[in-house]
Amino acid sequence: MKPATSFAIHLVVDACASEPALESVRLRGGAVLELDVAKVEDLDALERALIRTFHIPYPSRGFQSLIDYGSSLGEWMDSTRGFMLFVTGIDGCPEPVARQLVAILPFMIDRWRSIGIAYDTQIVATTSRSALLDELRSSNSRLKAFGELPDRVVESGPVPVYVDGVLDEAASAGVRPPS
Repeated sequence: MKPATSFAIHLVVDACASEPALESVRLRGGAVLELDVAKVEDLDALERALIRTFHIPYPSRGFQSLIDYGSSLGEWMDSTRGFMLFVTGIDGCPEPVARQLVAILPFMIDRWRSIGIAYDTQIVATTSRSALLDELRSSNSRLKAFGELPDRVVESGPVPVYVDGVLDEAASAGVRPPS
């Protein structure tokens, strides 16, 4: 399956593998938000790094708050052409930090998908892939369950996860094909 151009998470082997996607976002006038987590030592530092990366102008505390603000970037940034979060250094940070970061990404992307503004994530990862995929499977499983609730307000569900351009079937279980 060919990688989607938006509303997906891509694990890539190195920054060079992300260049075509990054260039595409820049050419269409979208914003590339760069997050280097190599020196992020704990969850508090991750929270602060995300607040800086998303340029959040409001007081924020907690990862649920970051999901809310991260999916509302259009309130303080031009969002009509979409966003890409480009994450580096994840192999060098503590595993709990890496897991927490990827745990919130499907929820942010699901919210962007509901409003139709392109939001994509590229994560440069090699040694931490197994842990990241475990966490993405868990988050996508929760999104799938939420999307199956009869009284949900918007269409919701898991987001596609690609590893070096190939859809990871286990991490993407329940992903609906694009309409």
